[in-house]
Amino acid sequence: SMLAYKIITDCTMTESDQFRKIITKLHENQNLDEKTLKHKNAFINGYIKKEVSEEYANNVWDKLIAFSGYGFNIAHAASYAVLGYYSLWFKVYFPLEFWVASLQFSKEELIVAKLAEINQAGVVQVIAPDINKSDVQFTCDKDTNKIYWSITSIKFCGEVAVHDILEQRKIGGHFKSLNDFISRVKKANKRVIHYLILAGCFDEIENIRPHYLWCIFFFR
Repeated sequence: SMLAYKIITDCTMTESDQFRKIITKLHENQNLDEKTLKHKNAFINGYIKKEVSEEYANNVWDKLIAFSGYGFNIAHAASYAVLGYYSLWFKVYFPLEFWVASLQFSKEELIVAKLAEINQAGVVQVIAPDINKSDVQFTCDKDTNKIYWSITSIKFCGEVAVHDILEQRKIGGHFKSLNDFISRVKKANKRVIHYLILAGCFDEIENIRPHYLWCIFFFR
């Protein structure tokens, strides 16, 4: 519909998109308001200039309006089908990359269900964040098939503190201990450090046995 309107009226894509919005509303409310009449007249007059009759132009207009009632649903159904196919393909053949992206853009209420599915499959392992390996977003280790939780998802870890952590790690290399971290990172206050510890960020460098309650400290 947008392309047909653009070709017939010689308008811009922005104006064509406005036409799309109008005919969608027109399908819900058949009353022609001023904006709708403006677009209809532009369509009819533009079509007549291309040497068709007014009756034919009006007939095509009516078909465009009728198409707007189901065209949107068809387009979305096809798009979602293709998207679903690609997603499943990535999930089977590239599970590590798939789950990293899925967790990164997931709604908070869906995280638990996704973790359960990951654990059930047993191909990828989601572990506590690591102060030397985790980043702003979810990251993964292809050699071990592990996904590290993002630092920013930990409670009270704001942008300022996380930026300082990553900056100090970039400048001085990996943190060697909790004391090393405290001496180098100045913008992480006591509460931030407290929750980093509870989330397991220092378990590896301090040789602490991983615990299984770290995920409760993520949700804000």
